Amino acid sequence: MPRLDPEAAAEVLARAEPIPTERPAVQAPRGLSGVDLSGSSLSVPLDRPTVVLFVATGCDGCDELVALVRAGVDGFQVVGVLRPSTHEPEEARRAFTGTGGTWLVGDEPFEALQVRSAPFFSVVVDGAVVCEGVGFGAAHLLGHLDRIRAGSPAPDLRRLDPRR
Repeated sequence: MPRLDPEAAAEVLARAEPIPTERPAVQAPRGLSGVDLSGSSLSVPLDRPTVVLFVATGCDGCDELVALVRAGVDGFQVVGVLRPSTHEPEEARRAFTGTGGTWLVGDEPFEALQVRSAPFFSVVVDGAVVCEGVGFGAAHLLGHLDRIRAGSPAPDLRRLDPRR
């Protein structure tokens, strides 16, 4: 690929617009929709404190998060979310999720909470996303939930920091 001469480079830089590094806080939807693991339509209202865990079967660290979906978390509704897959056998997905918990399959929950990929979590309280971030495991998430219960959530992502 040819390099730009200094004059052409200056012209390009003069037209460039910076990519914003700070995004506004995500507004929580009233609910999330998709299908359950059996393929039936499912809507989950976000009318109480809710932890939404975005996981994937190929994710090495998602097993701990899947266990939280199955077991639940005191004081929070827990919803596991998977993207739809046409190449993955249903048996593999069922083995991954196990039994128990609330599961949504679909792109809509990812879009509604502006999540690009797993592992990720969003915590919705009183209609607002109060904490979100990469799901580094159960201990990481549970630490955030303890702070939320204590009334002092600490953001994982800068876009949620109220001091900015």
